[in-house]
Amino acid sequence: MEAGRQPGDARERITGGRAPSPESLRDWLRMIGGVAVAVGALVLFIRKTGGVQGAGDWAELPLFLVLAVPVVLLYGLGLVAARGGARGGAHDHPQPWQSVLLLTAVLLLPVALFQLVDTLGGDADNTLHQIWIWGSMAAVAGYAAFVIGATYQAFVASLALALAWLSLWDNILDDPSVSTFRVLLIVAGVALIAGSVVLGRRGLRQAPELITAAGILGVLAGLLGAFEAIGALTGGLLGGAPDEGGQSAFWDVVLLAVSLALVGYGARVGARGPAYVGALGLVAFALLVGFELAGLLEGDADGKLVGWPLLLLLGGGAALAAGLVLGGPGEGSAVREEPEPTRPIEGAAPAPPP
Repeated sequence: MEAGRQPGDARERITGGRAPSPESLRDWLRMIGGVAVAVGALVLFIRKTGGVQGAGDWAELPLFLVLAVPVVLLYGLGLVAARGGARGGAHDHPQPWQSVLLLTAVLLLPVALFQLVDTLGGDADNTLHQIWIWGSMAAVAGYAAFVIGATYQAFVASLALALAWLSLWDNILDDPSVSTFRVLLIVAGVALIAGSVVLGRRGLRQAPELITAAGILGVLAGLLGAFEAIGALTGGLLGGAPDEGGQSAFWDVVLLAVSLALVGYGARVGARGPAYVGALGLVAFALLVGFELAGLLEGDADGKLVGWPLLLLLGGGAALAAGLVLGGPGEGSAVREEPEPTRPIEGAAPAPPP
């Protein structure tokens, strides 16, 4: 008898004891259908441009339309449904399928715009075109994030703004160095943190998304020298030759500090994005200093306990012990005192039952 009830029990656990509603089925069909259309258009675009062979058999205008039509269709559907749907307004959460369509359209938009530049006879490698393309992506994603309410789009808009910022300075400085790019990444990250603080004070839920984007920029700034070092160790196979902005101990510290701060922020505010980025940064830091990448490049890797292993073990242990001693065993960082329960006045009539 128990074996006979297991399939039904499994279905109840999966569906929560309720049969799938027609509305839920429609939402799934909208999500899957919209993403499939975008992926199909991208596959067709790659094939008709020639793929790795580079001998395309379609003209530039049809190739642009292959991408532009899905972008307009998906973004328009998500926009109209989010603004005029039952959830009703620009400041409400859009439904999941609406968010998926909006995000899919935004991610496909820069590919379509780069193809538009080729269609009009421009040079897609020109940084001036890159500036307005990434800026357009940021504007479209920002509208979806702050007007429609698709929160995750704030993350996409932040990264697009960062790309436009880097393209601007690439055009101004003409082939900037790795050290310059690191400074630009840090400046952009600080600006995003300031924007997140402003949004957080206004109680907007997009604030953690800006921190996630800022964390990616900070982790990337700490790892740029590692990419250069890997390129040198592999003879240029996996990167370029190192310049004056190599992977020094200072940038190791930056990578570690940014990653720890992201994990702590994500845990404190309950945001997954910053915590995930911080965890990836810590893994990258462990691999970077564990394999002694800079030492391998300079020929002085020794594999000793002295250095980062000892510093992290002693410093982390001291911080953990201090936190336990200062907070008391099993206590959190904040204690809320509960008011003492009031006692009835002597001789007063008893309170009526609820």
